[in-house]
Parts: sequence; C-alpha cells; structure tokens
Amino acid sequence: MKLTKLKDLLKEVIGDRRSKEIPSDVKRLSERLSEGITPEAAQLHAMVNCGQDAAQDFFDKNNIDAKALVDYVSKNKQINPTLVYDVRDYISGAKGSVGGEKNLRDRFIKQFQVNAPMREGVSWKPSSNANVEGFASKSFPLGGKGDALLSKPEFIKKWAPRIQAWIGVKPKLDQVESFFPSQQGMDFKFEGSDGKTYRIYSPGESPRSKQYVIQKMK
Repeated sequence: MKLTKLKDLLKEVIGDRRSKEIPSDVKRLSERLSEGITPEAAQLHAMVNCGQDAAQDFFDKNNIDAKALVDYVSKNKQINPTLVYDVRDYISGAKGSVGGEKNLRDRFIKQFQVNAPMREGVSWKPSSNANVEGFASKSFPLGGKGDALLSKPEFIKKWAPRIQAWIGVKPKLDQVESFFPSQQGMDFKFEGSDGKTYRIYSPGESPRSKQYVIQKMK
C-alpha cells in the first residue's frame, strides 16, 4: 500500500485525537485496510469526492477500466472544472443529476467499460454434497479439446472472461496456486467477487468427459 494512502486513512480514522484512543483506532484502521479498496478507487475519491466504497462498487459492477477513468479525470479536470461533479454524479447515479439520466450514465460507463463476453450463463442444480451449494456443467471450448495451459498468466487470460461469462461474477484467479495439478486434468478453486468459493474441474478418467463441472461451495 502506498504511504500516502496509509497516511490518509490514519488521518481519517484517528484525526486529532489523543493516544488513549489509539487501540480502538488501530482496530478500525485494520478493518478499513481489509475492505479491498483499490488504489484507483482511493485516487478517484480524492479527485471527485465520490467515496472510496462507491468508486470501488462502480468499478466492480460495471466492469470499469479503473486506471483509464482515473487518468481521464486527472488529465481533464483542470480543462473542464465541472467534470469532477459529473463523474461524481455518474458514480452515484443520484436522481436530479446527470448521473440520474440513464442514457447519459450508460454512455459514460461504456466509455470506460472493459469489453466483457456475453454471458452464456449456467443452470445451477442442487448437490448431494453437504459442502456444495450447487453445481453446473459447461462443455469444453474449441470443439471439445479442453485446455492445455502452460503458465499462470495464460490461465488467467483464458479463464477470467470465461468464468465471468458463465457465472456472472469476477473470479480472483491471481490467488489460485495450482490450476492443473496433475495429468488427470483441470482442477482449481477460486473466490468470486460475490465472496463465495467456487471449484472448476474436468471429471472422469480416460476417455475423459468433455465437460467442466462448476461447484459453488457453501
């Protein structure tokens, strides 16, 4: 975490109060640091006063290229002083502002939206496994050939948009330690942006099934 962001959080949480209040302040600071706010959300809040949580929520829900939006505001806020207010309103979607105008807000979002694949969706079925909330299956892509992945960057590049298209949540694949544990096939777990844990694996022995199984864990 950048030192400037840490200082801002300390100032926000502790302010001018005395050392006797520090233990509870440290606890609150720890809670803030674990909220998953990205540097871009903090930067955008500092520029347009939209709220860090609101900025992060706006990024996540709309698949926004956060860096591109931050760069855009940074470069243009001096040229167009009303820009900071417009961006703040687009983020909040407040009625009575430009953010409350659906066509204008949608146009703004599309300007910074990362192209996401059309959602193919899955149909969740109940599981007899006590640890599994539900499961679904998807056919191998590329005519049933499955995936032969050589590196983690390649794994993330291929699977991040695929998973988001299937289940409608962003997967945190950078946390996956092993995605191809053996010659038996693909098998990995990951956390989604909805806070749930998922498992994807290719079942069966040789000849293998030509489907991936997706489990949503309890």
